[in-house]
Amino acid sequence: MSDTEKDGKPAEPTGIGSVLWPLTLVAWGVYRVARPGPSRMWDWVMILGGGVFALLGLVAWRTSPTRGAKDIEKLNRELYGGVHQRRVVDESTIAAYGLDIDFYQRTTQALGWLGFRQLKDIVDVETEQAWLKCRAVIRTFLSRDGTTMAGVYHARFGGWVRLLAMVGLLPRKHQITDFETELSDGTFVTTSDASSAGKTSEFPGVARLFLSPGVSTADLWAAHTEHVGRELAGRQGGVMAVVMRTYEELGAAQDRLQLLKCAYRNSAAFDPAAECARVAEKPLTPEQQAMADEAARLHRERIAKE
Repeated sequence: MSDTEKDGKPAEPTGIGSVLWPLTLVAWGVYRVARPGPSRMWDWVMILGGGVFALLGLVAWRTSPTRGAKDIEKLNRELYGGVHQRRVVDESTIAAYGLDIDFYQRTTQALGWLGFRQLKDIVDVETEQAWLKCRAVIRTFLSRDGTTMAGVYHARFGGWVRLLAMVGLLPRKHQITDFETELSDGTFVTTSDASSAGKTSEFPGVARLFLSPGVSTADLWAAHTEHVGRELAGRQGGVMAVVMRTYEELGAAQDRLQLLKCAYRNSAAFDPAAECARVAEKPLTPEQQAMADEAARLHRERIAKE
């Protein structure tokens, strides 16, 4: 019987979460057993029980690659459906979300020394509502000359993503600093220490540079300054950096950057299957390839209708 039929009725496809949460139990049990001191029976129960449930979940998940493909297509629509709403907040939201206020304060001070002016703290509404259950507050800045926007944020994830981070299977901290400069020809130059984002495909019109996490704010800023200089040197026709003075002007520039990304992600040029392979950084399994191919088919089908 297929994953879509049970007693003559459609059945809910099994998701990757059915594999990941048991693996989380296994990882936690192994950690407890490996640490100094005697292990307990419960630790071994987590390892053995988690292994059994992970195996069952894997079997169920392998039969329904369409579930993962639908999630990929859904996330693309949510994040690249258009301009994002921004909700202005204050430091109480940073505390309520359990974010690292010291990170915000340290980076704010470092940017202040570099001549940046703090503007507002915001929440990206669409990103927060996406299925990853992301919680983040973005602190916005403008450089002294108004040509560079800075965004500082600590992101926390809910659900199984958070569980995997708790047991060390994913990074615990996602603390990012981004620098972005808009050029007068409508393109953007960006520099970030979110190196994992560099695995995703390039966006036409956005020159990206990624440095390793942990780089100092000053070094990241120096790299961005050089990055902008290289891009301007390669342009013709008197292209220059756009100057902004207010939060409203920064927001308008962010909207233009988002629309550039949306135009590509919602075009026939974007290939979800190739994106899956690029992010994985290794050959896809047959099941993963089936999921990627299905995501590409769903994307082509949607673009054709639009």
